[in-house]
Amino acid sequence: MKDQRRKDWWNDVKPTQDLVVREKKSRSGGKLAICDIDRKELKYKASKAPFRCNGCKELGFHPCYSCEEPCTFRLHRHCADPQPVLVHDFFKECRFQWVQSGRIPGKQYCDACGKLAKGFFYHCYGCGNDLHPTCANLPRFLSYEGLKLELKKKIPFNCCKCGWMNRKSGKGSWCYVSSCKTVAVHISCMKDMLQDNFLENKRMAMPEVVFTEKKGRSEGNLAKIKKAFKIAVPVVLAAVLGDPVTFAVSVIAGLLST
Repeated sequence: MKDQRRKDWWNDVKPTQDLVVREKKSRSGGKLAICDIDRKELKYKASKAPFRCNGCKELGFHPCYSCEEPCTFRLHRHCADPQPVLVHDFFKECRFQWVQSGRIPGKQYCDACGKLAKGFFYHCYGCGNDLHPTCANLPRFLSYEGLKLELKKKIPFNCCKCGWMNRKSGKGSWCYVSSCKTVAVHISCMKDMLQDNFLENKRMAMPEVVFTEKKGRSEGNLAKIKKAFKIAVPVVLAAVLGDPVTFAVSVIAGLLST
């Protein structure tokens, strides 16, 4: 039975190379993947390039759990050592449980970003809500270069990236809104920026930021919004990638400016 559980977990992870992975209990009660090649724990270290997490299948950047061997096995910190049960402020009635892909029939779409959960995810068996691990762990507040952003369940005005309040899918409209009420960006729009670029060249060179201008705004207000938007984008991108720290933000900001 133990070997079967290990095999099932491996089928979920599906790394790009033929490695053998086992599990162990972490201090917090979660499971930490270990590569059996040298029987050493995966090391939490900087990644020189963006990666796709072998656990949740979402993109990541900078520190991650990776194998010491020359392979492409990578895990977000939240995926390597997850909380077995999670409670979120936006779903106070829910108790999200850690689920491996394929453990629940049908397709699950994240209630934060509206995108399909292709790997590990959190599921509330009572309400049916689902969250990507990175979405579930998004910081409530972000701050960078004087701009303060707050995570919101519903966007209060049009997204500065797509120009809409509601996403076409009708699900997952979480966003970050600036305290000055000038900038709002969907989490899903930031993921689209990352996904499009990642599929194109597998590097962190972000596409050009497109600001959706609206009529009736003065040039001064537009300049203020554009400036705030330019600051907000790398901060939110870093949070979406699971690394909302100053170093990652500065790196992404530098890439965006090139």
